[in-house]
Amino acid sequence: MHSKIIANRGWIDRKVVIRPKTRLFAALSAVWCLVSPPLAGLLISHQFAPLSGLGVLCWIFLLPHPVFILLAFFYRLTERPEVFRQRILDVNYDLRHLH
Repeated sequence: MHSKIIANRGWIDRKVVIRPKTRLFAALSAVWCLVSPPLAGLLISHQFAPLSGLGVLCWIFLLPHPVFILLAFFYRLTERPEVFRQRILDVNYDLRHLH
């Protein structure tokens, strides 16, 4: 009985194209969506004066959100994509058959 083990059997090779800076600023923008609405609601409802200490703090926390959005769009247009090879275990391959 002779069995051969075929190279790369049981693995699926996949190419993944990513833009790291675009992904970073898109994620920061998504996380900042949790911070912005409550602060904007406080400013709109006039709970305090816009130029008071808390008002200035709200503005400081609100201003990065549009910057993150603009940087995500900028890097989406200008950043070169990086290609990574990803090896994933093939769930349909039976390890008992080494043919």
